[in-house]
Amino acid sequence: MSEEKNLTYEDLGRFTEETFLPAIEKIFDYKLEIKLEEKIRPMIREELKPIKEELIAIKEQLKKMEKQEREDVGIVYKDFLKLKERISILEEQVKKFETRSA
Repeated sequence: MSEEKNLTYEDLGRFTEETFLPAIEKIFDYKLEIKLEEKIRPMIREELKPIKEELIAIKEQLKKMEKQEREDVGIVYKDFLKLKERISILEEQVKKFETRSA
């Protein structure tokens, strides 16, 4: 027959350090990550809102440009340059956002 071993404080301490505490830490980290994400997500949406709106406006402008007649090349080119500038501004906004988020 097998001999039963009594549980010692040393066994309990080892179990606590090797098994119990790491499991509690994982649960705590997971819950903390969820809470942070819940708080950060609305801020990110708010930061990205003007960029998304500007992108929608640029897409609409591009559709209008596609519809213009070929004879209006000068007008189309001016609109093209304006859109390039707007895209540059958006790229700068995204860079600033990424820098702050890092």
